[in-house]
Amino acid sequence: DDTLIKGYNTKTDMYVPSAFTANLVGRNDYLRAIPIGIKTFLGFDIYGRWGGLLFHTTDPSQAWDGRVRGNDQPNGTYVYVARGIDYLGNYIEKSGTVTIIR
Repeated sequence: DDTLIKGYNTKTDMYVPSAFTANLVGRNDYLRAIPIGIKTFLGFDIYGRWGGLLFHTTDPSQAWDGRVRGNDQPNGTYVYVARGIDYLGNYIEKSGTVTIIR
């Protein structure tokens, strides 16, 4: 029997790209939080200009396609918040902005 153990030489974090295209042509079409060293992914939220929640997931494999109820959101800057519990039990929260470029 073999056991695969993955090790990371980095600190626990949630990586989120600073921009994506959301044009569904096959490259850089979706936005997701990438949890590193996170044991429990608590959520990833995207907020619009006026603070309204546009996207929410507790599944790190789900991503935002830049749409809300089937409507493309305009080019611009949006706010994200990603939350989780790391492998040591520490609460991690990361927030910032992301830009849609179509």
